[in-house]
Order: sequence, then C-alpha cells, then structure tokens
Amino acid sequence: MTTRGWLTASTAERTRELVRAINTVAIDSKLRLAGTPEPDVAAVESARERLLEFVRRLSTLIAEAQKDNRPVVGADPQLSRMVRGLVSPTGSAQVPRVSPASVIELQSLLETPSQRVDLERLVVDLRALRQLLEHYSQREPRVR
Repeated sequence: MTTRGWLTASTAERTRELVRAINTVAIDSKLRLAGTPEPDVAAVESARERLLEFVRRLSTLIAEAQKDNRPVVGADPQLSRMVRGLVSPTGSAQVPRVSPASVIELQSLLETPSQRVDLERLVVDLRALRQLLEHYSQREPRVR
C-alpha cells in the first residue's frame, strides 16, 4: 500500500471511530433527555474522551489557521481541508456550516461534567460535527 493509500485508510478509520463516538454520546444524551440513562457509562465516557481529544486538536488547528491566514500544518489532508473550510469567510452551500465558535462550544460542552451539560445543545453540536465529518470523508479518494 502506498503512503497515500495508508493515509487515506487511516483517515477513513479515524472518521468511523469519531462517528461511532458521536453516535454513542448523542444516543446517551437523548436517552438522558427522555429520563433513561445509558447503562454503559464507561462506553459513553470513553466516547466523550475520544471526541474531546479530536475537538481539542481541531480547535488548536483552527486557532493556528486563523493567525495571519497561516496554512494548516501537522494535519492530514482531510483535516487540513476541514480546517480551511471552517475558517474560510465564504463557505460553499454544499458544506455544512460549522463555525469555529461552535467547535469551541462543543469542546466546552464535552469538558462539562455530564450531569451538568446542556444536553439539547450537545445533541445539536454533535449532529453538526457528524455532518462535517461525513462531508469531508465523502471527498476522500478511494483506496485501491
């Protein structure tokens, strides 16, 4: 497998892991809103930590890209395109509009202890992140 193929496969696996984590936290949040907590607390906390790790990295890359319009370094091509899309003043109608501020808000929600988090806001922000990830994963070239 070429380096590009390995990178594409690695990026696709990361996207699947993140979507799985988003789904786990979103389902838990919806169940808690309905008054039925998720029985597998460890799985939910693990998913929250995985998402928080990614969102922190994304926030850092966004902040760096916003400084003097610097290029995104230290990121794979998919993440680099995502960051450039987030900081671009003009977005495409085809790209889910997620603002850098909403990424910071999501980070704050994930850092808030689960019993005090605004679950409705968390569900909305997780949905937006999932749409963003899915949009950029569909633009990845296929591994052959």
